[in-house]
Amino acid sequence: MYTQFDSQGFFEAARAFADLSIAVDDQALVTLFHFNDPEVVGYSEPDWTGRFLRETLDIASQSPAEELLVAAKAQPGIPIKRDLVHLLDDGVRLPVSYVCLAASDGTAVLVGWDLRPQEVVRQQLINAQQVLERDYWRIRDLETRYRLLFDMSADGFIVLDAGSRRVLETNIVADGLLANAGKTIIGKPFPVGFTDKSASSIESALGVALVNGLAELSEVNLLKGDAPFSLSVRLLRQGVGDRFLVRLSSNHVGVSRESASSELIDSALMGSPEAVLIIDNRGFVRDANNAFARLAELPSPMVSIDRRADEWIGPSGVDLNVLLSNLEQRGLVACYTTSMKGAMGARENIEISASEFRHGEEKLYILLIRDLGRRIAPVKSVTVSDASSLESIKARVGRIPLKDLVRESTDVIEKLCIESALEMTGDNRVSAADMLGLSRQSLYSKMRRFEIGGLSESDDA
Repeated sequence: MYTQFDSQGFFEAARAFADLSIAVDDQALVTLFHFNDPEVVGYSEPDWTGRFLRETLDIASQSPAEELLVAAKAQPGIPIKRDLVHLLDDGVRLPVSYVCLAASDGTAVLVGWDLRPQEVVRQQLINAQQVLERDYWRIRDLETRYRLLFDMSADGFIVLDAGSRRVLETNIVADGLLANAGKTIIGKPFPVGFTDKSASSIESALGVALVNGLAELSEVNLLKGDAPFSLSVRLLRQGVGDRFLVRLSSNHVGVSRESASSELIDSALMGSPEAVLIIDNRGFVRDANNAFARLAELPSPMVSIDRRADEWIGPSGVDLNVLLSNLEQRGLVACYTTSMKGAMGARENIEISASEFRHGEEKLYILLIRDLGRRIAPVKSVTVSDASSLESIKARVGRIPLKDLVRESTDVIEKLCIESALEMTGDNRVSAADMLGLSRQSLYSKMRRFEIGGLSESDDA
């Protein structure tokens, strides 16, 4: 502790090493001050002698300065640290980190160091962080647009590591052509999914592209189907390593699924404004028209090939299983209502009419899908029992509490939903429970409660 030090002597000593030195009396009036370098303030030293310390500070620092002096005087000889901001005559802010040492007579000396170099560094850091943040989101936006265009293309695109020849990225079309149903070729060595002869030609083309930057093959053949494709390879030189961009395009109009001469759908169905889908008895898509691709938000009908239709039809696999079950039993289904989810997240209510047909020895199903969102909703007919239930509820408004009325209304709606689900599933109670989101036990309990399907609560007795 230095309680008996000479304020003026300490002030003179501080001038040698501090940026700013200020001596104040017991009333916080500036008696001495010194700027070690006048350039600290940008011009000649301001005249603070005879002014109260608080008058040299900005508003936010006035109270902390008073607290600093009070704390220093309460503990004479013990240095107290505090950061304050001076306000110069031209409005310039001067941040200073002070150490205050008070004597027993109430006088004090503030020894300070200019904080503006640190502020400049901090501001540069903030500016750099903001630039990085802007660049990050700009790159994210570019990546999103690139991925969207990548997946919307009607051609297959594959990105390879030029060194290992492994697949780094693919779009939906490439996976649909080269991978098994629902799988991807990402991570596999390329070429994959081609005949042995075509694979050998592609290996040579990759070697040519590595030297010349570009190679093209007019015809390659896939393991899936006999349609010929053209293939082009470009070398992309990047800082993280060289990449190959492979483009796979159909070059046979006669078998292109995007052309009007589809192998399974004739020109009339391909151009139909209603969505048309052909599936096998397992629910896998064999062919589709352009209207289905638009409804399913796919870049091309070809993307849907060899994928199960419940990726788009129905909120779950239950709807497609019910449809297939009815087609298997009856060979024909009309006006089957469900929903459809697009690849981009859109949902639409749809109506499906389906029938069985033969393609050679194979049994297939053709589905005509109508978007109900574009149609005028029909007025739903009400059965006599439904009408009587609804009229009964309306007639009791005001006569019984609303809570009881709501409970009865809920019962009527639950009964109607269960009856509709059973009717749609052909009285298949397992499928009806899945459709309603109930367990089988819950469905049976409600059927007994509402005496549906020959069940009643007395059956539990």
